[in-house]
Amino acid sequence: MRDNVSKLGTVQNALASLPVNKVNITGNSANLAGYNAASLYINAGAWTDGTHTFTVQESPDNTTWTNVAATDLVAWSATSTTSQYPSKTGFSQPNPISSAATALNQRIGYLGAMQYVRVIITVTGAPATGAAYDCYWILGEPRLLPAAV
Repeated sequence: MRDNVSKLGTVQNALASLPVNKVNITGNSANLAGYNAASLYINAGAWTDGTHTFTVQESPDNTTWTNVAATDLVAWSATSTTSQYPSKTGFSQPNPISSAATALNQRIGYLGAMQYVRVIITVTGAPATGAAYDCYWILGEPRLLPAAV
């Protein structure tokens, strides 16, 4: 099949709501059962203050969580706030957002073998306003085609 829709799973919102100045945010978990691939998309908006650090975690049972090793993540990031073309930045957790210049859209490919993934966000620096961003998981490479759409 040439169409990409048949090869993608449901887009799952990684956050319960669009955060602004929360200190700790635990994202919704994504269940990878039936899929061989997952990507986390971070859509960055306006940054005002604070450092917003994203950490991808994994779990075999949706209860016990550990941080994903950098070797199990492939990071892509826009090169500027106006860039439409991401470039590979290596094997790492997502880049933190700590200034207007670092409020960049990012894609993080998960290479691990666990069934569940999620993102947690820690905000430091006593933000008064914070930053606007949203995160979501896109599941891909379904074991049965077409994927439920």
